[in-house]
Amino acid sequence: MIALCALSSALLACRRCEKPAPPAGPSEHLARFAVGGKWGVVDGTGSVLVEARFDQLEDFSEGLAVARVGDENSGRYGYVDRSGRWVIEPKLLRARAFSEGLAPAADESRRFGYLSPDGRWVIAPSFENAERFSEGTAPAKQGRWGYLDKTGAWKIAPKFADAEPFTEGRAAVRVESWGYIDGSGAWVVEPRFQDARAFAEGRAAVYSHVSSPFFGRTTCSYVGLGGRQASLLVDEGLRCDRFHESRAAVQDPKSRAWGFFAPSGKWQISPRFSDAGRFSEGLAPVRDEARGLWGFIDASGNFRIDPRFEAAREFVASAAAVKENGKWGLLGRDGSWRVAPRFDELHALAPQRRVEP
Repeated sequence: MIALCALSSALLACRRCEKPAPPAGPSEHLARFAVGGKWGVVDGTGSVLVEARFDQLEDFSEGLAVARVGDENSGRYGYVDRSGRWVIEPKLLRARAFSEGLAPAADESRRFGYLSPDGRWVIAPSFENAERFSEGTAPAKQGRWGYLDKTGAWKIAPKFADAEPFTEGRAAVRVESWGYIDGSGAWVVEPRFQDARAFAEGRAAVYSHVSSPFFGRTTCSYVGLGGRQASLLVDEGLRCDRFHESRAAVQDPKSRAWGFFAPSGKWQISPRFSDAGRFSEGLAPVRDEARGLWGFIDASGNFRIDPRFEAAREFVASAAAVKENGKWGLLGRDGSWRVAPRFDELHALAPQRRVEP
């Protein structure tokens, strides 16, 4: 599957009372950074909150982040909080982000189960592979892929060659081809696609291979929740991204430039960029074709921040990680530096959520 990370709901039972945090000031913004191959955390002023000491550090989800010590093959994984403290010690062979209060992880048996935030096995390690919980179910593999409930029982029996988490009541699954099922396991879009992505804003990008006497080609389309398909012919290797803020980045088959589609299936922003990210907070990172540099456009397709960066990521909590002169820094929506570029890697993090008693 082609994969193109959001904070989920509960850490503990009381987290059902969580409310979004109020707008954060600069010191409350967080970003994970890498220097010399080690990862740590800085705030929105550039002050180091967690020294770069982890060999891997993922985005925080439900207050915890996957971290690794040691190399990818022999290292061990655990979970740290935003202060860098180990909440679950690094003793795991594999670990994935928390979602809906549980995290898929593998112990020394190389089998996956699901951990609680205090490190207890809620679902014992007995699966060949496992993914995050979403909408109350999680894909897991035991010979074939199926879907578990939070007790570890099969909600949808393992009968698929591959399976993705549910979004918007639909999950992409593969038998010989990809299609979509609902929460009961019934087909809502029959398996006929070469590839299929998650639903977002009522639409999902799908790919079909079409043969011809001279060459093959791939058709990129968007399907709706009910299975209705709006086709867009795209040459092999070109892509359609998922919808976000009512727009989807799509690579035009003729010019090979990127533009943005509206939900109607028409170009909202004509294809004229050599690369494009997703819209977030009303702005999208795009690479200017002529200059080969990244900037940010608004919903009209006009540059709000001129292209002058070697790379750029989407805005998160009014800050975006961008690269200049080989180093990453943190940019504000007005185009000024919040944190001057000095990192080998940098990813802005979603703000913390406050918990009400």
